[in-house]
Amino acid sequence: LSLRHRALRRAEAHLRLEDTTESPTSGPTGRRRFTRPPATVPPKPSPPIVPTTSYSHCMVNAAEILSGLGRITNEAFVFAILWHVVVGAASTLLWLGWRPAPRLAGGLLCLPLVSASAFAWAFGNPFNGSSLALTAIVLGWLTWRETKSEVRRSRWSTTLGGLLVAFAWSYPHFLVGRPRLAYLVGAPLGLIPCPTLSLVIGAALIGYGPNTKGWALALTGAGAFYALFGVLRLGVVIDLVLLAGSLGLGVRALTNRQTPPAATSVGREAGDYDRSC
Repeated sequence: LSLRHRALRRAEAHLRLEDTTESPTSGPTGRRRFTRPPATVPPKPSPPIVPTTSYSHCMVNAAEILSGLGRITNEAFVFAILWHVVVGAASTLLWLGWRPAPRLAGGLLCLPLVSASAFAWAFGNPFNGSSLALTAIVLGWLTWRETKSEVRRSRWSTTLGGLLVAFAWSYPHFLVGRPRLAYLVGAPLGLIPCPTLSLVIGAALIGYGPNTKGWALALTGAGAFYALFGVLRLGVVIDLVLLAGSLGLGVRALTNRQTPPAATSVGREAGDYDRSC
């Protein structure tokens, strides 16, 4: 019995020693087995973060630009109606015989650009706001420096200007959820760049505004830029009409000669004197 008792004590001591060195688990047969703890693998060091410059966040997406122009057109629909009333009243006065001085006409033509710039700033488009404001400032400065000269109207420029004014009056884009007749009274005239520039360039082609090459070329550059941007970047194909009007104004500015009215009157008096002699 003493030998058996000693063997049992040795077995218990051996089991206690194994319990302190290894962790027990239970196998599928219910028997007790001992496994060593898994070896820990040190984590791999993460690669260093290299700062990269992404220009996609600096450039505004074309869909966002179109969405912003649509917001202005639809949310400021009442102001578009007011601009149609103003343009309609001015057209009626011109048809009745009112002929504003070139400086006055140039100053009045800057007002739609100032209005479109204000709406661009109000709806979160600083690029259009700043570019249209700069265009209005440059045209206003050139208008102030304008010297009196007669505007030589031609049939092709008058026809092209009339078509451009009609295009601006019923600019067929960006109105959502309204009948098509709404474009006749609520197109985004004076709200967004392309119809506003179409109106100003059309009036200049008809013959209202300063007859200076710098004024016409500055307006040509602004119209051509927005027309090409609308066609190539935004996919608005109808802006090709604005591009045609801009190129027409540029051609007329480069080919037209400024004739001071004083020289014209002197020439007429000399001609009359020769005839009388």
